[in-house]
Parts: sequence; structure tokens; C-alpha cells
Amino acid sequence: RDVNWVSTDLKKPNRVVVNTPDRVLVSQDAGATWREMSRALPYRHSRNVVCFQGENVVVGTGGNGVFYAPISSLTG
Repeated sequence: RDVNWVSTDLKKPNRVVVNTPDRVLVSQDAGATWREMSRALPYRHSRNVVCFQGENVVVGTGGNGVFYAPISSLTG
């Protein structure tokens, strides 16, 4: 699978978030398993910037603003 953006959580190094051409995936165990951010996220695009802010996954888009969701709400 293509991955266009990768970010780790500096306070919890086992957390990784990636942006692919069609979804945002989060791992809390250094990549052993992955959970998906809601597909309701508007403007899913491979160039979206992803990162962590506390217990949230944050996605910056190229036109629709910044969106976030609590890690506890992710599916998968």
C-alpha cells in the first residue's frame, strides 16, 4: 500500500499515524495492528498532513481545514 505521510507520537513512541491515498490509519503498537479513522473525514487526499495532539489524531487538509478525532473513537 502507498503511504504518503507518516508521523509518530513523541510522548508515546509506539503510536504511528499514516495517510494513504484513501484513508488515515493509526497504530498504537508500532505497526503490528492498525485502526482506521472514519471514512466520513471530508477531503480524503494523499497529501493531507497527519499528526497526534494528546489523545487526538489530527488531519490537516488542503482546503477544508483541520479535522481531529479521539484515538478511542477509531474503528478497526
